Amino acid sequence: MRVEEKDEDYTLPPRRTLHPSGALKWTRRFYAALVILFALLIAALASWFYWSGGF
Repeated sequence: MRVEEKDEDYTLPPRRTLHPSGALKWTRRFYAALVILFALLIAALASWFYWSGGF
């Protein structure tokens, strides 16, 4: 009887703690890539404006 009581008291941890997903890692990389692309776009537009002589 004692063994059965111990088995019932033992519970597994949630699946997220055992197998964490990489979604947060990929989300951060995605937004970092968007920020870098935006900065490159702004730099390209600014240099194009500068080298073309402005308006």
